[in-house]
Amino acid sequence: MAIRTPNELSMNGTTCISNFFLGKDFNDYSLTSGGWSQQSVVDPGTIWTASTFGGEIYGKISGFYSSTNHNSENWLISPPINLSTSTNPVLQFETAANYTGNLLQVMVSTNYTSGLPATATWVPLSGYNLSPQSGWVWTASGLISLSPYKTSNTRIAFKYTSTTTASATYELDDILVME
Repeated sequence: MAIRTPNELSMNGTTCISNFFLGKDFNDYSLTSGGWSQQSVVDPGTIWTASTFGGEIYGKISGFYSSTNHNSENWLISPPINLSTSTNPVLQFETAANYTGNLLQVMVSTNYTSGLPATATWVPLSGYNLSPQSGWVWTASGLISLSPYKTSNTRIAFKYTSTTTASATYELDDILVME
């Protein structure tokens, strides 16, 4: 798409985001920019990394390294999101995956501040699409309602786990929280 003059640009209508609360696209090759954090609960060797393939930059995690699967639990946690004045906040993201293993979990907390995730209450979100664990197919999550979590300290987390027998690899991109 090319915009030849500013008169051709319209930021009105159903395709524009009216309230944008959080975005993460990894295009700066950083996992922690914008206040994001990573917490390794089990196996600090399994970590989220910024990765690239075919010109696309994304977050990536796998419990398979050094030619073997590892037990792991690792969280990628958003900064606090102020949803207290929102009407109908939603989360969306994209995933791609390969190999067999535990599903990537999406969690939400309204009382997390820092450190290990166990210091807060986390609720698993449901009703989203994940990429099948084969073939690296980018899959849009769909819109996930965050309406029950309209506080000034809402956090979103992506919880990855693996075992010594199964370590799926997940890629994550284009995380948005908006109205």
